[in-house]
Amino acid sequence: MYLSGSSMAAGVVTGTAALMIEHARNQFGVAPTANALKAMLQHTAFTLTDGCGVAYDVLSRARAP
Repeated sequence: MYLSGSSMAAGVVTGTAALMIEHARNQFGVAPTANALKAMLQHTAFTLTDGCGVAYDVLSRARAP
């Protein structure tokens, strides 16, 4: 089974954002804006690689029909 796409990522990102908001409120007393959350997620993202060490990007990878 191959699972991917926004429906699979939505729950993970929502949970991550909730934890980020909770931590910011506890640490600084305010919640980050939506743009700040997006920037933090983008800044901390890392490139995945396949078994051979080649960068894996499912959005730009050509797929066989």
